[in-house]
Amino acid sequence: MAGLAEGGQAAVFTAHAATEYAPRLDYRGAVATGVPSNIETLAPFAGPNFPPQGLAGLTSFMTFVIAGLRDVHPELDIDS
Repeated sequence: MAGLAEGGQAAVFTAHAATEYAPRLDYRGAVATGVPSNIETLAPFAGPNFPPQGLAGLTSFMTFVIAGLRDVHPELDIDS
C-alpha cells in the first residue's frame, strides 16, 4: 500500500488495520508521503531550466509530474 497526501492517510490507516482486519493477509507494509515542505527553496539547485521559486505551490507538484514524465517517456531525456 502506498499513498500521497490524502492517499498517505489512507495508507497509514490501512497499515494500522491490515493485520487485525485480515490476519491471513501477507501484509508487508505501507509507504505514506505528503507534499514536500519548502521544496521551492531547493528548486534552484536542480538546474538552470527548473521553474523559478515564484511558483510556490506549483513547484512541489511539478517536481512529481516531471519525475513521472521521465519514468514514462525516457526518450525525452528529461535529465538533460
